[in-house]
Amino acid sequence: MLERLNQALPMVVAYILVAVLVVVGSREYIPVAVTGGSMRPALAHGDLVIFRRGAGVRQGDIVLAVSPGHGPVVHRVDRVMPDEGVRLRGDANPVVDASATPRTCVRGRAVLVVPVGSTLERWRGDGDSATISAQSNSARR
Repeated sequence: MLERLNQALPMVVAYILVAVLVVVGSREYIPVAVTGGSMRPALAHGDLVIFRRGAGVRQGDIVLAVSPGHGPVVHRVDRVMPDEGVRLRGDANPVVDASATPRTCVRGRAVLVVPVGSTLERWRGDGDSATISAQSNSARR
């Protein structure tokens, strides 16, 4: 039991740090809890991702996009297009999203990942987990 408590302590500290970050910079940062598995293995269901508003995007970045007619989507920039659009793709998806996303629909670029869901998966023994802990230049694959 003590071992599990020791494993949970970093997650609790991360939650506190994230809460402070969100309160201090609430206009600049957007916290999002990941749902689904389209970004596995980088992100797991339940991970908390902090996005920075207004940050420029490059190929490989993980972004939060909200397109008309769709809910919010957390995907990786597959290609930046010259017409001010971006092609997005979930890491677990074999092909890019069906249509380009206008850059005006990109709400922010991931700057921090708190691996809450990944930690819970490891704790329960549910398989592999995410390996990204910070997302300053998310060209990692």
